[in-house]
Amino acid sequence: MKAFFDLFPVIFFFLAFFFTQHDPAHAVAWASHVPLLSHVLAEAQASVPPKTPDQIAMLIATAVTMVASVIQLVFSWLKWRKIDAMLIVSFVLIIVLGGATLYFDNPDIIKYKPTGLYWIFALVLLLSQWFRGQNLIKTMMGKQMMLPESIWSVLNNVWVVFFISMGVVNIIVARLYSYSVWVNFKLFGTLGLTVVFVVAQGLLLSRYVIDDANPASNPPSDQDK
Repeated sequence: MKAFFDLFPVIFFFLAFFFTQHDPAHAVAWASHVPLLSHVLAEAQASVPPKTPDQIAMLIATAVTMVASVIQLVFSWLKWRKIDAMLIVSFVLIIVLGGATLYFDNPDIIKYKPTGLYWIFALVLLLSQWFRGQNLIKTMMGKQMMLPESIWSVLNNVWVVFFISMGVVNIIVARLYSYSVWVNFKLFGTLGLTVVFVVAQGLLLSRYVIDDANPASNPPSDQDK
């Protein structure tokens, strides 16, 4: 349920894009009755040169995602009385880049939102370790496994490299491939790469997982050596 909630704007982006792309007549008719979408549609139809169906689908999907992101933020506050920092960062990027996409009538701008998000994550991990001496990966995973400090440091850096690499891959896909390919990559490709990365990491670190039923089997940390 939490995973679905976190992906709420992404899922609506995907649905809006492919609904508009595969059934443009009904999508345009529907969008023309929604204030924000009707304005986006009018701007796209009046542009010179005319927007392609995929570009119109991207613009409509961007507007839908901005609304979905606002709903996500409000729902989080009403239900849990708090908003995760990651959710706020994602919201700001969607509103800023989505707003720029609609203002400049340029569907390419929103494609760089995932890169911005990944690189912000990488920067936060680096700055927390360098300037605050806080390993955020250890903070998140320290209750599940016991690692030597040297390995925690390596693991933090591995996540930094992963996020930077994902940002670069997103730019490559955004620049070299069609809108449809990028949208599919945004939802399925990034999810698949993340799952592979996490599973590979889990296999490598499985011997360090804390066994509550048999504490004696847990590996020693640096302090125990």
